[in-house]
Amino acid sequence: MGTWELTAAMDRSSSPGAPEPSLRVALILDLAPRKLGSLERWMLAVVDEAHRRGHMVDVFAREPRHPDIQQALVSLGAGWGAVDLLERHPIAAVSRLRRYDVLEYHLFGARSRVAMLGYAAWPARVIMVERTSDWGNRQSGWGHLKLSALNLLTTPRIAGLIGVSTYARDRTARLLNLPPERTATIYNGVDLELFSYRSRGNTQNGPITVLAVAHLIPEKGIDHLLRAMASVPSTCARLVVAGDGPEEPHLQRLAEDLGIVAQVQFCGLRDDIATLLGEADVFVHPATWAEAFGWTIAEAMACGCAVIATQVGGIPELIEDGRSGVLVPPGDPASIGHAIARLAGDASLRLELGRNARRRAEESFGLLRSARLHVDWFERAAGIRA
Repeated sequence: MGTWELTAAMDRSSSPGAPEPSLRVALILDLAPRKLGSLERWMLAVVDEAHRRGHMVDVFAREPRHPDIQQALVSLGAGWGAVDLLERHPIAAVSRLRRYDVLEYHLFGARSRVAMLGYAAWPARVIMVERTSDWGNRQSGWGHLKLSALNLLTTPRIAGLIGVSTYARDRTARLLNLPPERTATIYNGVDLELFSYRSRGNTQNGPITVLAVAHLIPEKGIDHLLRAMASVPSTCARLVVAGDGPEEPHLQRLAEDLGIVAQVQFCGLRDDIATLLGEADVFVHPATWAEAFGWTIAEAMACGCAVIATQVGGIPELIEDGRSGVLVPPGDPASIGHAIARLAGDASLRLELGRNARRRAEESFGLLRSARLHVDWFERAAGIRA
């Protein structure tokens, strides 16, 4: 595909006499929307909210696209552009991005090549959304000097930094040397109607269902969950693991080695996570890295699951330990196993945690609330909102 096609691919014809949009916004994601997950639903909610306010939004992301996502973008009047083309044709990309008033970046680092294209696309205002997890890497002395030099060149072009948790916001604001007034925390949003509360009752016949939903990489800690399950009698709990990833074969072998194959079901990548959550009694998120938020935790809370999660990164901002969930140390199968066994034997506690979790989700993690706050920041960055 040539550079002219990059420009033409995002053009759209408008109806004669149609009003010009108040703002032209580009959402730029280092993501292939190949499933109907909460990030994809959040993206559509932002496009819809912006459209309601008279703004136009285009989405730049990676292929493949889920057919339902593609159709929804078309129905909302949003254009689509390939991030790969921005990377391959930087001159045309800068020309394209200059047509927007606001560029909002997701899952791209502030020093990534695609972000640099946005800085070059003056006068478009750049908003960085920090939603990445932290491996805990530390900069060397030379790295700090290099970062400081880059900050002098690029930080003035960042109109706003939005963290999906205060942990993520503060971590990145320090690196970029951004003042507090150019930063905000906006929690990720979940569809509270799709992820609806389901009362699970006070009685339990047979083992409870424990659910984990994750991209199967080492940092998600599913190996620790499997070891925890090995300490829980099969009469107490069974585990369902939803998701795919490079660790899946290793995890299946580990279940065999631990002798819990009959107790564990790997069901692969699923579009019906809300259904699985509605059938689960307990949700476990055993991440070992410092997650920025933990979207599946918020989904589980909205569904009224009792949640067990690790006390790392932004996760403690979601869960009030002992009230709306249970926090355990990362990388600790014994603590996870103890928490599962405790909840398996106490239906009243599971119900109480689930009710409080739903209340917490309604207060802080609603999809519409998150979308509206992001569009507020589009307007603020462009100078049409104080």
